[in-house]
Amino acid sequence: MVRARELYAAAHQADPNWVMPIAGPAHTHWYEARRHWSASRDESIRLGMEFAERAIEVAPNEPIGYMALGNLYFLLGKIERGTKLRRKAIELAPNDFVAVAGLAIRLSEVGEEQEAVELFEHAMRLSPKHPWWVPFGYGLALHLVGRKEEAAATYRKAIDLSPKSAPIHARLAAVYVDLGRTEIARAAAGEVMLLNPKLTASRYMKSYSLHDPVRDAWYKNLLLRAGFAGVIFTACLATFQARGANTRPTERFGARQ
Repeated sequence: MVRARELYAAAHQADPNWVMPIAGPAHTHWYEARRHWSASRDESIRLGMEFAERAIEVAPNEPIGYMALGNLYFLLGKIERGTKLRRKAIELAPNDFVAVAGLAIRLSEVGEEQEAVELFEHAMRLSPKHPWWVPFGYGLALHLVGRKEEAAATYRKAIDLSPKSAPIHARLAAVYVDLGRTEIARAAAGEVMLLNPKLTASRYMKSYSLHDPVRDAWYKNLLLRAGFAGVIFTACLATFQARGANTRPTERFGARQ
């Protein structure tokens, strides 16, 4: 993130009137705060808000400043304010799939998953060729509204786009547990262990909270049942290592999904 901010600073120096190098650092500070990477989460949010507010001041008719500021308000738990800002971004750029899908992600995390599903589907119509994070978020929204089979299929699409993303495999494991397919869920958990052994259930929830203690406890329990901590987790990894198979864990269960 430090290097990204250096590049944004250089771009701003080259063109002080371009809003992207102003809003860009706001996104980097938001991401660090969300993932708990910075020394001070509060300071990251404060700096991010400074950049986002400046971006809005420089380019009030561009969506990116509102998107960045809205994300930061969501981190603060100010959902109504964050939603209003993200909706403002869509109002300014209704055909911007990033603005639409970004609001969908935020809404799915705060109990508004039905609208999130609709927004994701609209975003994918706007941009049929979209990055991995769109099906990643869409899959969660589908899971939360009870469309579990579709959620699993959607996560598979996300994995095709970003096969080394451990959080996608974690969400796939959770939805398979919820479907009662424990063996396949353990395989997905095994994939997470291979990609990022440090991604425990607690670490996952710290970065991807549903902003509700009951919902967080429910989702964390799905991850634990898939084998994300304790003896089950260790035994699962040992099993995969002992097999010495050439294929990855999820590939060995592919035909049964």
